[in-house]
Amino acid sequence: MGVRPALHFIPAQFELRAWRLMQFLLPPWLRWLRGMSATDIKQAEQFGSGLR
Repeated sequence: MGVRPALHFIPAQFELRAWRLMQFLLPPWLRWLRGMSATDIKQAEQFGSGLR
C-alpha cells in the first residue's frame, strides 16, 4: 500500500545516496539544525513528548 513498503526494496547504497542528496539540497535547514542551542533542543524534546 502506498510508497512505504517499496522503500524496503531500496538498497542501502541508494538510501545513502538519497540522504547525501537531501543534505546537499537542504543546507540552510541543516545549518539551522546545527546552530540550535542545547536549550532549544531540550525545549523541542519537551514539546515533542507533550504531543505524545
